[in-house]
Amino acid sequence: MAGQLTGEQHGRSKLTEADVIKIRRAMNRGASHVDLADDYPQVDPVTIFRAGTGRTWVCLNEPPSPARLPRHAPN
Repeated sequence: MAGQLTGEQHGRSKLTEADVIKIRRAMNRGASHVDLADDYPQVDPVTIFRAGTGRTWVCLNEPPSPARLPRHAPN
């Protein structure tokens, strides 16, 4: 949608772009969102999962964690 704020500019954002990049890199090295939750106590682990897998923060160029992407059923 046009006009919506994204990333850090969104008023409810608790993560910064740098945080999300750090989360994605850690998840790409095998860390789970639950492991990372201790580093971000103000953030729900589900939010960390969504940021790490690219379901949110789609505006970033940092690749999301492919190991954590949802699996699609075979056709």
